[in-house]
Amino acid sequence: MVTRGTRNSVELLGGNPLFDSTPVAQTDKRHIVQVGPRNVLQLTVALTRAADVFLQTYAVDAYLALRHFRGTPGLLRLLLENGHSDIAGRLAGTFRAAHQPLVADDILATMRDAGFHVAEYNPFHVELPQLGG
Repeated sequence: MVTRGTRNSVELLGGNPLFDSTPVAQTDKRHIVQVGPRNVLQLTVALTRAADVFLQTYAVDAYLALRHFRGTPGLLRLLLENGHSDIAGRLAGTFRAAHQPLVADDILATMRDAGFHVAEYNPFHVELPQLGG
């Protein structure tokens, strides 16, 4: 998180990208985590803000981040509070493509039960690898 987010990518050692994003002033402080000297978004918030182009360009990085995802309550709260039915559809497709169908089903069922129309779609243009344990 930076004072003025430009959505630029900075390549770090090991080929890992770091993106500057929305200004801190526009982000709820409870969604920011301190990692060393940097402020970063919680994974649930980052997933709701990840654009299709990020998921397509960094499909393997996104997939590995999804493998660290545990439980939907925080994610569902964000989607419901803000009425993000389009984002919910993208995330359901993202999780299904990442071999996590139960998470995808939970997102769809919860949003639909709350009265939102959600159309699931997969933003990835490549087949994601299936990793064990």
